[in-house]
Amino acid sequence: SVANMAGLEQATVTGDMVVRLANFFRYTLDHDDSVVTLDRELALLRDYISLQELRFGERISFEMDCDSRCAACELPKFTLQPIVENSIVHGMRSVTQLAPEGCRIQITDNGGGFSRSKMKQNTAEGHRSIGLQNIAGRIALSGGSFRIASCPGLGTTARIILRMKGEEHIC
Repeated sequence: SVANMAGLEQATVTGDMVVRLANFFRYTLDHDDSVVTLDRELALLRDYISLQELRFGERISFEMDCDSRCAACELPKFTLQPIVENSIVHGMRSVTQLAPEGCRIQITDNGGGFSRSKMKQNTAEGHRSIGLQNIAGRIALSGGSFRIASCPGLGTTARIILRMKGEEHIC
């Protein structure tokens, strides 16, 4: 394989990149699951972030703090990666914790942020975030909730609340 060849050539960074990219492709092509565990989604996110850190170097930073009790929460496949991709150039922080209202995921960047009026203006001009609308709809269908909060000059926060598998109520 390419990863083995990179190992023989002592190109460890290249080998690591190939393995992470292969993991990303496998996840993308796995048609068996439209819903995955948070643990599986976070594994994809770690591979994605590692690739981006290699790409951007010290220009981005990423922190992940995950409550292990949320690992079995289910969410639609490819929920977190597009949100992180939207934030990646700003540097971000991701927190997952079990809270009274459910398994709460928070992704925050320290970018320029935006105002509600700017968001409404963009929507009126036909510049809508189809990706975020898609994520919000898929999370709602799975019984969760999705909110975006932003403040000009301070950044943007995406908040997701998920239901635990097999429970009638949110965590």
